[in-house]
Amino acid sequence: MIAELVSRSGSAASFIAVWAIGVYEFDLGAGALAVLALCNTVPRVVSSIVAGRMVDRFDPRRVLIVANVVGAVGSLLQFASPSPVLLGLASMVAGVGFGAFMPAIGSITPRLVDDDHLLPANAALELTWQIGFIVGPLAGALAIAVGGTRAPLLFDAASFVVAIACLAAVRLTAGATERGPVGAADGKAVDPVPVDSVPADGPVDSPLAADAEEHGGFRGGLRYTWANPLARYVLVLNTGMWIGISFFIVLEPLYVARVLEADAVVLGLLQTAFGTGAIVGAAVAARLHRHLEPRALGATLALAGVGMVGYTVTRSVVLAAVGVGVWGAGLGLWAPLARTMIHRAVPVSHHGRVNGVMSSLQSGLEVAPVLAAGPLADAIGVQATLIGAGVSTLALSAWGMLHREERGPEQAESALAVPAGSRR
Repeated sequence: MIAELVSRSGSAASFIAVWAIGVYEFDLGAGALAVLALCNTVPRVVSSIVAGRMVDRFDPRRVLIVANVVGAVGSLLQFASPSPVLLGLASMVAGVGFGAFMPAIGSITPRLVDDDHLLPANAALELTWQIGFIVGPLAGALAIAVGGTRAPLLFDAASFVVAIACLAAVRLTAGATERGPVGAADGKAVDPVPVDSVPADGPVDSPLAADAEEHGGFRGGLRYTWANPLARYVLVLNTGMWIGISFFIVLEPLYVARVLEADAVVLGLLQTAFGTGAIVGAAVAARLHRHLEPRALGATLALAGVGMVGYTVTRSVVLAAVGVGVWGAGLGLWAPLARTMIHRAVPVSHHGRVNGVMSSLQSGLEVAPVLAAGPLADAIGVQATLIGAGVSTLALSAWGMLHREERGPEQAESALAVPAGSRR
């Protein structure tokens, strides 16, 4: 928890710094900011897949330590970058670290707590993440005010070092890695059969009966995820949601600078408002055991979409802060609910690969909106483009609430059933 808080605080501060350097030091426009965003995004596509496989082969703690080492190096390189080109190259290194971080952090809670505490643990992890999202921008804004636009990157590098020290002391719960998916009806664990233990000549129609090599890469992990109704449902919503959010990666600094007519300090304060809302959302999510079902995810996306639109329809900093706070509340609810559904629907032996697929698709599909953000902003304006991204999230949430195929984890349990002849 401490490692997550410190690491997230540093990452949130570095976000402010990188975009402040691009906008206020290098005077980059929307197109150049899109390229800078791609420098961070594209490496995450590959590193998420590799890290997901490493999580399942080793454990998430080790992968998190490596990811933090790479992140520290990336932050120091960003701090020292004298030109936009070198800043982009440094951002690629930082992207590798962040891509490896995502499937590892998404897989660690089932290895620390039992199933009864899974949702509260995931909510606590999200709570910690979002507290970092408050502390980080505040630290970033303070560092910029005192030491200039690059100062938050030193804070980020130091946060990685502290996180590594904390992770070195973490010990995973013995036996947790053997737990399989849990059915929603009675809470009893399904007979766990790790994919790596199933004979290669087992029935390949069942996701759990395929051999380890088949699910080692992106295509195998995607096929495995798509075969699980609940995992597929979460994958579609998560991917679609991040397509809308990706427009903000490029355009949010320009929105603050050109529409709200505010500086980098205000950008940091708005990120803090987002984090505050997300803390409220995560705290509420911890109490939603009875509402842990797919349509609840659609409702959380609806709340996020309302916040995105509310954030961007105004030219008032105060109203924008309210809107971004509502957006944060929606995502604070989304993350622990979605993560717990995946943990219960997928055997622990494949958590890394499934989370790796989701992180990779999330990063990979950011490319299109990032590339489109600049031309769209030039054509219709920064504000109109971001409002459209919020409306698209609302449309996705409507589909999520109306979709009837995935009723809950009990369907995932059925989809993951292993024929008797394939059990050890």
